[in-house]
Amino acid sequence: WRYTLNRRTLPTLLALALLLVSVVPLTAQGETREYTDSLGRTVEIPVQPQRIQSMQDNTITLMLVELGAPVTSSMGRVNADGTPFLRSVNQVYNVDFDNSDIQFTGARGEPNLELILAAEPDLIISDPFSAEEILPELEAIAPVLVLDTVAPALEFYREVADVSGYLDVYEARLAGYEALIEDANGWIGDHDYTYSMPQASGGQFFINSTYGALSFVLDDLGFTIVGEGAAMRERGELFSQQVSPEVLPEQDADFVFDTYRIDSGQNGGPQVWAEDAQEVFPAYCDALSACREGRLILLPREFAFPTSFRTMEMNVHNQDSHVSGL
Repeated sequence: WRYTLNRRTLPTLLALALLLVSVVPLTAQGETREYTDSLGRTVEIPVQPQRIQSMQDNTITLMLVELGAPVTSSMGRVNADGTPFLRSVNQVYNVDFDNSDIQFTGARGEPNLELILAAEPDLIISDPFSAEEILPELEAIAPVLVLDTVAPALEFYREVADVSGYLDVYEARLAGYEALIEDANGWIGDHDYTYSMPQASGGQFFINSTYGALSFVLDDLGFTIVGEGAAMRERGELFSQQVSPEVLPEQDADFVFDTYRIDSGQNGGPQVWAEDAQEVFPAYCDALSACREGRLILLPREFAFPTSFRTMEMNVHNQDSHVSGL
């Protein structure tokens, strides 16, 4: 599936794309509007796109599927046997390339421009990583919006809903989520719970300062992040960074969260997580009171990380089931 840009193929591809644009101009496809993306580019886009290309499956595609927006092609992942799949989208909404009309247009980091062109999108929505090296080529195919995935979870989601023409659906789901948070805070009651998110993976040790839907929900439920994750947030460092295993005891908190993989083609699960943790820091459970006392919470990554209203609602109930009545 890998697509390699070269001097022979790329000019031909761009010529075909420009020919399509010249024959069917954007203004002939319906009403348009201007939108300024995270790169500061002002792009003319359809008011109501009909064929959206997503450049990221477990963030953008998941949101579009939840909104009911017309995502007709998407980047995905590829199993060891070569089968493409939509990470998280297949678990959260049971939507994948083999049971939907969504066309596979390459694996993450390996976009296939010929497949994207063949999908005939009228709007391409991308994260910065997926577009940084091929933005001119994508622009020759359709209007491209690069949205800031580092923005707070719901700010990014609102942008996806806005540019896809489904802001009303987003607002309705947001109201339902906010009502659930209010209920959950009542179930949990007054508290001063702390949390941290260390992660053992592949023989290395990481600290997360944010973790998609999981950390967003924990913050909404009034939990306070501590340890290196809190220091990273103060420094403006989001997501994760590799650290020495010796700092693990300093990450102890009322609740410690980590995740394991269950996506297609992975031999994941809690047992694999435990083996990774043992490899990185054999005495990890002795070092954390949360582990010794049953407050180390392991969650499937495909539900914990991606931001959608369904995953956030699931995370609300997961956390409530662990802490209510304590």
